[in-house]
Amino acid sequence: ADADADAGCASDGASRDAWPRPSTPPPRASMTLHEREALLRCVSDTPPDREDVELYALYLGMDLERDEDLLFVAEWALLALPPPGWSEHVDGSGREFYHHAATGRSSYEHPMDDTYREHYAWVKARRARGVK
Repeated sequence: ADADADAGCASDGASRDAWPRPSTPPPRASMTLHEREALLRCVSDTPPDREDVELYALYLGMDLERDEDLLFVAEWALLALPPPGWSEHVDGSGREFYHHAATGRSSYEHPMDDTYREHYAWVKARRARGVK
């Protein structure tokens, strides 16, 4: 296997030490696409660090106490790759941003963050109505 492709995986599976530590902007923004792809190969054995998921949940607007059972949405968002047509770049300050070549749009927010915010709101609304 490609050594770079296995970056972040321990020989016995994934290592939590491989996940990025909390930072601002959100943890995912500090990782390169290559690093995320390598970590996704490990995710079936070890999920993202709990602290990173909680920080991303706050970033998405979640309430950590009331929405404990919905943290999976933040985990999904944290691991999401950019959708087709979007690419990752680094600005002069070292911050990652996303660019859509067809539209010329650039953003420091991951293009899927609003989708995950909406999914969180949808699941929370269903839960409030007693629907599982």
